[in-house]
Amino acid sequence: MHLFRIDYAAPRGPLKQFVTMFYRFEIGGVIPGDYERADIAHVRMNFGADSFIRFNDGTEGPVQDATLIGPRNSATWVESKGIHQVFGFGLMPAGWHALTGGASAAEHADTTQPAAQLMGALAEQLRGLVADMVDVETLAARVSPVLEEACLQADNSLMWFIAAVEDWIGASLVPDFDDLVEKTGLSHRKTETLLKQLFGAPPKLFMRKSKALRVANRMAHGEGDWQDFLDEGFYDQSHFIREIKHFTGSTPMVIRETRTTMNQIQFQRRRALAAGAED
Repeated sequence: MHLFRIDYAAPRGPLKQFVTMFYRFEIGGVIPGDYERADIAHVRMNFGADSFIRFNDGTEGPVQDATLIGPRNSATWVESKGIHQVFGFGLMPAGWHALTGGASAAEHADTTQPAAQLMGALAEQLRGLVADMVDVETLAARVSPVLEEACLQADNSLMWFIAAVEDWIGASLVPDFDDLVEKTGLSHRKTETLLKQLFGAPPKLFMRKSKALRVANRMAHGEGDWQDFLDEGFYDQSHFIREIKHFTGSTPMVIRETRTTMNQIQFQRRRALAAGAED
C-alpha cells in the first residue's frame, strides 16, 4: 500500500516569466519507478528518503536536499527509495539564466547537482522556507518574493532573445532555423550559442524535443493519430513512435490512454499551467 499525491500552485505577476508551476508531492512508501518526459530545468527540495533520476546515457543523478535538475533532452527514469515529500518548480529559460548567474544550460543538461553549486545561498534559503512542507499555496507564497527579487535583480538582457525563440518554436511543428536567425538579426553561430546557453540544446535537438512534446500533448487530449502528423517531419509510423517514446518515455498509445502515473501527473501539470495562464 502506498500514497502518492501532488498539488500545484501557479506563479503570479513578473515571476511567470521565470518559473512554471510550483508543486508539492508526497510519496508514502515505495512506488514503482516511472518515466518523466524531457523537460525544462527544475529545482526540487527533497525531505525524507532520496530519489534518483536515470538519464538516457545510463548515468544516475540523486535528488536530495535542494537539487537542481538541468534541462532534460530525453525521457528519464525516476525512482524513489521510500517515504518523502518534495517541493519544486520548473525554471523557464529566463529563470535558469537569472538564478544560475548565466550558466550554460547545455553544459548542465541531463544532470542533477546540489542547487547551491549554481544558485549559491539562495538554494538553502528556499529550502528553509519550505521545511515544514505545509500546503503548496502557502509554500509558493513564501518563496515567490525571494525568487522574484533574485530574478529581477539578475541580468535580464536576453529576455528579447528568449521571447524570439518562443515565438519561433511555437509558430510551427517544423520551424526553420534560418527564420530564427533572421528574427534575431544575429549570426547563425551566435544564435545557436544563445539557444544552447538558454534552452539547453542545439537547434536540431531542441526542435525535435519541442515537436515530440507538443504532439504528445495533443494526442493526450484526443487530437489526431500518427497518420495526422506524417506531414510534420515524421517519416513513417516507426519513426513517429521512436521519437515520441524517446522524449516522453511512453508510446503514443499509452499517452493517448494516459495509463501511467507519471503521464497523469504531467498532463495534470499542463492543465494547471493553462489554468494559471488565464488568471
